[in-house]
Amino acid sequence: YTILQTKTQPTRETHKATERMSIPTSEQEKDPHNGLIAVAQMCSTDDHEKNFETVESILKEAVTMFGSLLKFICFPESFEYIGGPGSKEVTHEPLSGPLFTRYRELAKKYSIWISYGGFHELEEGKTKPYNTHVRVDDKGEIKATYRKVHLCTVDAGGQKLDESLHCESGDDLVVCDSPIGKLGLSICFDLRFSEMFISLREMGAEVILIPSAFILE
Repeated sequence: YTILQTKTQPTRETHKATERMSIPTSEQEKDPHNGLIAVAQMCSTDDHEKNFETVESILKEAVTMFGSLLKFICFPESFEYIGGPGSKEVTHEPLSGPLFTRYRELAKKYSIWISYGGFHELEEGKTKPYNTHVRVDDKGEIKATYRKVHLCTVDAGGQKLDESLHCESGDDLVVCDSPIGKLGLSICFDLRFSEMFISLREMGAEVILIPSAFILE
């Protein structure tokens, strides 16, 4: 994962460079204006349980390393599932279902705000899930959801992807509060539509989150 320091002038450190960062002192941890954001990277699979174990492993490592100084962690699009040719069948669930309930409990367990960048949320009466960006607070409560508006259609390197074959598109733009300021929520392919980000800024967004997943290595 990448660590971003949020006090004064933000700085970016790569995962390899984290060894050079000092462990937070008790004085730093007590400072309400001091804090870190972690950006997690992972290679999701078609195995729900394996992906859950990866997410918890990353959380545990980050919290162990930075303690209460770590305020917020962001996971990528499709963190809980990515399928492909030959993938096993899975049943997608609503956010109230047992799978996402377990993800909410991680935020409470580790006392950290989490951006889950793209969960396959199946709404009652729908046959296809939404690609939903969910923000959960440190008590495990869902504070905001954004359903991806611009579904990916791409032909790159001989690989074709039409996300609309597998997902429903959302309708609404979302700006929400967080420990790091007002967040404008988006997902991956949304990046190609600049008007969306102009609108998010006009809605008061101070930080834009664009969790992504890519079909090419």
